[in-house]
Order: sequence, then C-alpha cells, then structure tokens
Amino acid sequence: MADVPEEIRLLPIGHVTSTKGDFDVDDDSALDIMRNFKNRKLDLVIDYEHQTLHDVQAPAAGWIKDVYRRGDVIAGKVEWTPKGREYIANKEYRYLSPVVLVRKSDNKAVVLHSAALTNTPAIDGMFPIANSAGLKDFEIEGEGKKENIMELKMSEVRVMAETRKSAEELKPVEYWYNTLGTRLTVFTGTMCMMGWKQGKAVTRSEYEAAVKKFGETSMAGERKESKQG
Repeated sequence: MADVPEEIRLLPIGHVTSTKGDFDVDDDSALDIMRNFKNRKLDLVIDYEHQTLHDVQAPAAGWIKDVYRRGDVIAGKVEWTPKGREYIANKEYRYLSPVVLVRKSDNKAVVLHSAALTNTPAIDGMFPIANSAGLKDFEIEGEGKKENIMELKMSEVRVMAETRKSAEELKPVEYWYNTLGTRLTVFTGTMCMMGWKQGKAVTRSEYEAAVKKFGETSMAGERKESKQG
C-alpha cells in the first residue's frame, strides 16, 4: 500500500480563487484559524463528501489533531482511521476539501470547520492528498498555483458564515460588551490586559474567558494589597 501522509495542506496563504467564490487568507486570518482551533480544544473531523454538513450519519475518515503555519500554507497533523487510510492508500479517494467560515466584513477565512475526502474538486489541478508528503520542503510559487492547492466548498461556506448563530461566532469585542452587559471599567481593563484594539473580532467564549481572567487578576491584586496593608 502507498504511503499515507500524516501532515497535509489545508489552505494557502493569499487570495484563494474557486469557481464557487473567492476569499483571502492573510497573516492575521491564519492566526485566527490557528487560534480558534486551539481554543476549541477539539479535533476536527475529516469525513466523506461533507456528510457532517448534511444531518446524516457521518463517519470519520480521520481527525485533524493540530493546525499550524508551514511556510505559505496552513497545514494540519492528521490521524487517519483505518478505513480512511485504506481509501487514500488505494487511491479510492484522492482529494481533501476543507470547509472554512468566511468573515463577511473583510472576506477573510477565520475558522476551519471541518474537511472531507472527495473525488470531485471544484478547482482544477489540485494536489492529491498523497502529494502532501515532504510538505516541509514545499514552497508555493506564484498566485496561480495558490488557486490549485485545495478545494473550497464556497456555497457551504457562505451558508455557514451567514447562518452560524452559536457561542463560537466571531464578533467585534464591542458587540459582546453591549450584548452581555459588561461594566465599562471591566471592559476597558480587559481590552488593556489582552492588548485588543477597537473592532477586534473574538468569539463569545474568548471574550468571556478574557473578562473572567481580568476579574481574577484584579481580585488577586486586591488580595495582595490587603495583605501588605
């Protein structure tokens, strides 16, 4: 059986062109993708033909265990299931299709939702999964090649970006401040502590965790002063 890579390309850095729509992945959105993955503390599923998106039984072909920057691509560490590994080794499935959430305000990908094995890529000339071997030495050259790295299910991305109404939705910090009724002094202190600028996009869980951390830090400071007094 052919070698099955444990490290795969997920997304290019740059302007990504698909027959179903374009979006951008720059340095900031790459950091957002990696941060959101780490904050959720969950492995991301690689299913078959995007079954996870369609309310049907969706067995995993593999699990994305880590997401990180590798030169001009966002890459992932994968743990394949026996069946998924067999499909790839036998070339019964050859391509990976990531699903990303695109922020409407600036058209940047900010969350990696899942991925799927598929044989029907939307972009011509995509690299097969098996060619992810030797990724450490891979360099992308030219804007045209970036278009051909991974399939992007943009119709699904757009629907998800517009209808996703969960605690993990990215919103400006001011939105959470108003929605959750945070005291102004706490909000200002949290912004300073985290180094966030006006309009910083975070999830609700990230915002609440930061506010909690600021509260704990403030209380610790008060206890220290009381002991010294």
